[in-house]
Amino acid sequence: ILRKHPSWIKVTNYLFRMDDPKFMTADLMKKFFYEPHNTPQTISALKEVQQIVKELGFNLTQAALAWVLNNKNVSTAIIGASKLEQLDDSLEALQLLKKWTPELDQKVNTLLNNTPTPKFNWNDFKAGTPRRSEEPKKQ
Repeated sequence: ILRKHPSWIKVTNYLFRMDDPKFMTADLMKKFFYEPHNTPQTISALKEVQQIVKELGFNLTQAALAWVLNNKNVSTAIIGASKLEQLDDSLEALQLLKKWTPELDQKVNTLLNNTPTPKFNWNDFKAGTPRRSEEPKKQ
């Protein structure tokens, strides 16, 4: 059906027309992107991560950005700062990135159970190589 109707997309078992005014309403966003992750286990894990980075002098937002920047499969981190204070806060993540160790990375990934995996290469049936092969530059 998706080949026949290219303007439709499939989200889990539901089909939506992209030109439908109800497409991705707040209710759908909540159902597919918020509710599956709003669990006591996730909240507990995030509180533990928050405590770890607080001891280093940083906040959870900065930890998220540092985690993203540390991932070799990420080439760009996009932030949504609309105020100068938010930009400053986001740029502080670079200071946390300097302190981001393999042990800290493993601890965060274990707590959140979301270790990134490289994209699978279907040509040779092997895990793909990271986009960045070298370690992030830590100044």
